[in-house]
Amino acid sequence: MTTVGGRTAGIGLLLLAAASACDVPHDYQRAEFSGTGLSGTAPLEVIVRFPAGGISMHAGTGRLLYRAFVTHCEQHSETTAELIQPVEGRPGRLSLSLVGKPGVFVGFGGERNHMDLSLSPEPAILLDVDLGEGESVLDMAGLRLHRMKLSAGAGDTRVVFGSPNTESPEEITINQPIGDLSIDWLGNANAGRVDVQGGVGALEIDLGGQWRRDAAVTIRGSVGDVILRLPTVGPGIRLEAGSPWGDNLNVPGMTRRGEALYSDGYDTAAPRLDVRIEAGIGALIVELAS
Repeated sequence: MTTVGGRTAGIGLLLLAAASACDVPHDYQRAEFSGTGLSGTAPLEVIVRFPAGGISMHAGTGRLLYRAFVTHCEQHSETTAELIQPVEGRPGRLSLSLVGKPGVFVGFGGERNHMDLSLSPEPAILLDVDLGEGESVLDMAGLRLHRMKLSAGAGDTRVVFGSPNTESPEEITINQPIGDLSIDWLGNANAGRVDVQGGVGALEIDLGGQWRRDAAVTIRGSVGDVILRLPTVGPGIRLEAGSPWGDNLNVPGMTRRGEALYSDGYDTAAPRLDVRIEAGIGALIVELAS
């Protein structure tokens, strides 16, 4: 392990937030939404807007296109679900939202809402998720992820690419304004570009998994430690860290050439992984996978 810039911090597994007692009374209700398959072989755009509470997302096992269980405060918020079939070459669209009732700000009084969402592994998924305050776990194993945009809001978030993605997304963007963010087995995502933007909180990025194409990963730190875990087998890796981290960064099995570190055998490796880390306030911790 290599540490540059100060203290060492870790991130444990995240626990899903459950509905619990709050500072003011809440009337929690459980709603269920589901839908059947799309016509043809069109992809599915999945839009999730959940500004107060956490979500659990994973692949489903039945014939349903999706199923969502939403626990929310009926006094302060309401849930909506809409499924639109594909038309004239456009993808189908699934929209799931938690919205505040008139005159009420969603999240008022510390309510603890939660969504459990399962998606069919059959269609290619264009994922657009915007979260607020809460703890969330997104397990992409078994899903055909064609595109991903995640704004994690305020709360701890874990994204897990638990199995190799059969799609080849050109770009994955993940933004974590407030809270700790962990990403596991990023190589399984099979993305050409990955952009991770940190906010106030630690970033833990695991570059393990099956890299099957050349890729570029950019990690922008803000306030908090950046913990980067590199695979010891697989792609050739070029690692560049901006000031003040880069000058003092040394990683076993990597050789410095100018401003960057290169893994052994990089010049003949296939695929190749270009990792760029931009400075924030906190330590940079680089670990090699065991």
